[in-house]
Amino acid sequence: MLKSLLLMMFMLTSNCDWTGGEITDYGEYCDGEFKISVYEKDNRLKYEVRNRNDELVIQQDMNISVFQRWGLFLDKKKDFWVLSSDVGISVWRKDPDTGQYRKHTFYHRLGKDDVPPELYASSLRRFL
Repeated sequence: MLKSLLLMMFMLTSNCDWTGGEITDYGEYCDGEFKISVYEKDNRLKYEVRNRNDELVIQQDMNISVFQRWGLFLDKKKDFWVLSSDVGISVWRKDPDTGQYRKHTFYHRLGKDDVPPELYASSLRRFL
């Protein structure tokens, strides 16, 4: 019974036919290149991104409260945006020299020209 319940919960929260874009709920999101896990632990938003070889490429490193507004966004360039009303906006970009993802935090308000068009067109535009 428990095994069936866990399988059903995974199927309801897994979006492995996801094509990128915004994430505003807990669950698993797969786009063929990445598997993104989003969950809550101790009232904090947790996320991790793994590549198709199941290697960890991005891991949450901020204290984002689940009681605040938040959203995650994978853009067409495969940059991973983290938007939070309590800690601000960051983007993880792949370093062309090392191949590792590096986080850049914005300490100013972003506008339409500062983000990819698909992010600006999403519901996460409310963070800008």
